[in-house]
This record gives sequence, C-alpha cells and structure tokens, in this order.
Amino acid sequence: MEQESLSLFQNKLDLVSSVFIFSVLLKAHESSSPSAIHQAVLSVRLSREKNNLEEAGKIAQRRSGTRGSEARKQLLKAEAAVLELEQRLVAC
Repeated sequence: MEQESLSLFQNKLDLVSSVFIFSVLLKAHESSSPSAIHQAVLSVRLSREKNNLEEAGKIAQRRSGTRGSEARKQLLKAEAAVLELEQRLVAC
C-alpha cells in the first residue's frame, strides 16, 4: 500500500514537472524571441540538473567506501553542471 501511494505521488510530481516545462517553453515560443527560447531551454535544463543534484546528494549521503567515493564524484559533477547552467542563464 505504501509503495502504491509513493508511486502515485511520484506520478503527480512528474505531471507537475511536465506542465511546468510545457508552460515555460510555450511562453518562450509565443514570444518569438530567440533569446527567450534559449533562456527557456536553459531554465528547463537547470531545473532537471537541480533534480539530478538533489538525487546525487541523497545517494552520496547513503553510500560509503568505494561506492561512496564514486557517488561523491557524481555529486561534484552534478554541482558543476548546475553552476555552469546558472552562469549561462545569468549571461543571457
């Protein structure tokens, strides 16, 4: 029962995320501005990378030893990806 409710919750989060992405891209498309479209795409990518960063952080906290070391490396890569996208978004 708990697994089913967790699955339903995840499905709702996925739906909300999809609606957010759609609305951001639609708004940019309606503006017909290449810079607005570029900024919207970067915003969507940043949102996804932040989710990846959060997930990598959870994994890195749970693991130890060799697996923990690899998880921390992945966490650093995720942090770098978020930072790069934030800088690119500010530069637009």
